[in-house]
Amino acid sequence: MNDPTTPMTQLLETTADRTLDECRKLCKRRRDNGARLVFCHMTALKLLGIPLPRIPRRYAAMLGNEGEFHALLPRRNTRYHAKNVRFFSVNMPVDVVDVTPEIRCVGPLGTWFMLSPFLSLPELVTLGCCIMMPHALHGQQYAVVDFEDHVEYAGGLVRCNERRRSPRGIVHARYAVQLMREKLASPTEAHLMLLLIVRGFPEFEVNYPIRVHSGECYYGDIVFVKERTIVEYDGVFHQTQWERDSVRRNRLEESGWRYVQVTRNDFASADAEQLLADRIGAALKSQTGRTYMTLPVTTLEQLAKQRLEGR
Repeated sequence: MNDPTTPMTQLLETTADRTLDECRKLCKRRRDNGARLVFCHMTALKLLGIPLPRIPRRYAAMLGNEGEFHALLPRRNTRYHAKNVRFFSVNMPVDVVDVTPEIRCVGPLGTWFMLSPFLSLPELVTLGCCIMMPHALHGQQYAVVDFEDHVEYAGGLVRCNERRRSPRGIVHARYAVQLMREKLASPTEAHLMLLLIVRGFPEFEVNYPIRVHSGECYYGDIVFVKERTIVEYDGVFHQTQWERDSVRRNRLEESGWRYVQVTRNDFASADAEQLLADRIGAALKSQTGRTYMTLPVTTLEQLAKQRLEGR
């Protein structure tokens, strides 16, 4: 779960507070007091306390400049300039939320969709999973169906002749929705989930409750229920509670569960990810006696397309 005491949550809170203060200062400097500004894209993510995605190199100048604010154009088809503000146009209605009475931004779903033309498919999936994190700082609880409805709404504008063509990134967004999972607690857990599904590992549950012999109930990050195997990411937070995690792991293993520990080093390179997949495959084999394919058997794009077509 996304514990409010974890370093990741504390960092997101610090970033949100700092960004809010900077947005207030920006609005005060403007002659219209910033009344027209609706923050979007990366600025909206910071204000909402959502982990930032990795930006592809070709869009780094547009989205990756730390000193820039991102905001919607006050009026379409106009040229608008403001120091340290990059303006974006949008050709469909967007949800706007009040961060404070004077600071507004595009809501989580709208921000996710607006970023769909710029992010890789893994990063768009990860961003969606982060928006759905339990106890997310933005205060709303979303499910995959909410993303599906938002994408279908965007597509419906074309069918209703409110747009001449589909919004940019809509195909990418449709693919991403097919791959997203609820209840993941960090971007790294989302990356772990994607690593598993492209390799065709058995079906697994997320944040699944496990009752051990001693009576306690523990929640596993990624749980292969039939294979009685748990895969968990241990970040900085877990390093600070080593003794408690050690007791928890021992009790799980005493109850017949196989435990695979994952750290950030397992995502340092493609070779490291493959070694992780091999470890997970070996753990599953030790529980079932079966051999599992640990090399990628498909791509995320192919898998999403298959799911869309109902295969």
